[in-house]
Amino acid sequence: MDMKKYSLPVYTSILVIVCITLVNTVCSFTGVVLPDMVIRILGIIDLVALVILVFFLVRLLASKRK
Repeated sequence: MDMKKYSLPVYTSILVIVCITLVNTVCSFTGVVLPDMVIRILGIIDLVALVILVFFLVRLLASKRK
């Protein structure tokens, strides 16, 4: 049960990180210049998703050790 409880935030965080990375990469390759505020907001969302990912992965690994 613990695995299912922690897997949704992990998968959601990974999906958010991949989507933001994809947007940045596609815009970089195509030459589209995003406004500075958009880049900063995407960066903040990326950092929040990374913190959530690490938090739930640590909790998941800790629950597996028990």
